[in-house]
Amino acid sequence: MSFESNARWLLGVHVVDRNADPIQFAFQRDMMDKDTVNIEISQHDWAQIGPFQSAGLLIDLYFDAYPEEVQRVGHRVVTSCVMRALALDRN
Repeated sequence: MSFESNARWLLGVHVVDRNADPIQFAFQRDMMDKDTVNIEISQHDWAQIGPFQSAGLLIDLYFDAYPEEVQRVGHRVVTSCVMRALALDRN
């Protein structure tokens, strides 16, 4: 008898250091935090295009680097995680 988990995806996103240049976003892709990847955007680019377009750029960069994530978690989940990370970072 094989066991199959009902968990289909996991993704968490947080800002590593909002004041660093480049700003680094950590995408955690597993429960044990062993599969984490960082996507960066420069402070200059962030200031030039603003937070909403920067979020779109981060999402595009993530999918460009990890195209398999489109199938694994989908665009809506990644967008939600990035937007939540930005909202939490403002507190």
